Amino acid sequence: MAIKGGLPKNSPPPGRQERDAFISGAPGKTTYPWQDPRVRSDVMVQVNVKQPEDLMLQIDWLVNQGEAKNKRQLIEDLLREGAASRLRRRGIKD
Repeated sequence: MAIKGGLPKNSPPPGRQERDAFISGAPGKTTYPWQDPRVRSDVMVQVNVKQPEDLMLQIDWLVNQGEAKNKRQLIEDLLREGAASRLRRRGIKD
């Protein structure tokens, strides 16, 4: 037997939208996109960027010297260090 008018839509409980708006507008409370609870550190996002040949040869050499187990890991480490440094300069803890 079909439900007349279809299934009910899932909507937040009464007052939840107002509560969430109030909490997110709290003074001194700043959240950044990477702090969203839905962001997962195990999800990989591909970034295709052209890099100078000499830089990539340096990366390859460092990997061959045992600085990291592979090129992807070394580049990720370098990006994390650089991003953390720039965030600290802005007074943001990563």
